Amino acid sequence: MASNQHSDEIDIINKRIKPNRLPPNPILNLGVQVRLFYERIRARSEV
Repeated sequence: MASNQHSDEIDIINKRIKPNRLPPNPILNLGVQVRLFYERIRARSEV
């Protein structure tokens, strides 16, 4: 793309699904903390 060349690879990359936006920071932090807590609880049963 930088050299104004066209190729099939560029088409494939451009057709990929774009990532979703992340939620605002306070909500994201809460979600991360809840998930980590859940994983710690789950890991206790594996030991």
